Amino acid sequence: MVGANYRDYQFETNTLGAKGLNVLGVYTIANKIGDAYTVMDHAKGRSNSIYAQANLGWKDQLYLDLTARNDWSSTLRKSFFYPSASLSWLPTATFEGLKSDYLNFWKLRFNVVGVGNGTTPYSNGNYYYAQTDAYNNLSQMYKSMTYAIEGLEPEAITSYEIGTELGMFKDRLHLDLTYYQKNK
Repeated sequence: MVGANYRDYQFETNTLGAKGLNVLGVYTIANKIGDAYTVMDHAKGRSNSIYAQANLGWKDQLYLDLTARNDWSSTLRKSFFYPSASLSWLPTATFEGLKSDYLNFWKLRFNVVGVGNGTTPYSNGNYYYAQTDAYNNLSQMYKSMTYAIEGLEPEAITSYEIGTELGMFKDRLHLDLTYYQKNK
């Protein structure tokens, strides 16, 4: 399986406010208490992705699943790639002599998964926003309080899982044991 994804998102806010109203329920500028203020802000972002998945099986006993994804985000300067792989083996299918009244099913598995993520818009560059406040109704430009990080890298998380599943006593008892580790 192969595919692609395109995402375009934007956020915009224009807020007009005051400390309160002289007459409740009358929403006009003339009815405000104190000076009016406005806040304007926006954010735009875009990402493009390609991905692929392959599922392979051998003689109903060995399975390999692979995935890969590459993202290009407008919020970062370079693309990021994150793959995953899952391998599982059924010893009871490979060695028929392992099956008994006590052990009906046995599966061993190992997974490694990579996950990537971009960041919010304007995290790698400083920006300004406008606000009109109580100082003579003048509009002022404010620098964002979040400072840009030069050379910002994408978030990358790698997870590992190793486990086993056992079906016993004609599958009346099923045991699933897993060890999981997540590295940031």
